[in-house]
Amino acid sequence: AAATQGVTELETIVAVGDRGRGVIPPCGRCRQVLQDYFPSIRVIVGPADGPRVVPIGDLLPETYVWADHQIDPVPAPRPGD
Repeated sequence: AAATQGVTELETIVAVGDRGRGVIPPCGRCRQVLQDYFPSIRVIVGPADGPRVVPIGDLLPETYVWADHQIDPVPAPRPGD
């Protein structure tokens, strides 16, 4: 929602669950969107030993990079080439 409203910078985000679940990590889809639009964002997660702040890349290791999908595809060879 932030990106669609023209937000270009977010520093930190936190997800909080309903029914008393407290601080929860964002879902996989949200993690990928955050990585795509705000690659330097930090995410508050918990609890383990308590809430802590981690880079989004730590929550989504070995992800693709959105910019990789912006590259022009290499044309397939034509028969006889």
